[in-house]
Amino acid sequence: MFREGRVADWIGSFATATARAAAASIELADRVAELQGEWRERAGRPRAGSAASKLIALLPALPVLSAPTARAAIGVSQQQTLAALKALARAGVIRQLSAGTYDRQYAAIELFDLLTAYEEGIVGPARSTRPAL
Repeated sequence: MFREGRVADWIGSFATATARAAAASIELADRVAELQGEWRERAGRPRAGSAASKLIALLPALPVLSAPTARAAIGVSQQQTLAALKALARAGVIRQLSAGTYDRQYAAIELFDLLTAYEEGIVGPARSTRPAL
């Protein structure tokens, strides 16, 4: 359109796409907040400021994490971090991805499902963003 001299049409198309993207982003942010609320309920409504509460707040920014990564991000002891990770895994908030005792990896699988649905809503079905289990 633009190269054909239809600048007004191009601007209209761009404005429409921008408005749709903004609305979809707001909807995604709302869904992430709802998901965090569901996680808090499943985790037994952890006390504000607790390691579990801090991890739930962190998960949208860091949906795949290890105990050392989580500990560094939330600033609590190793024991508190491990207890919170185990509690969140038991509650189904996160899933342990790797075996072993050192540097286990955890992921917020439901967040990846939410992001996949968001992507598919915008551009149609595509490769999954969900980590391999």
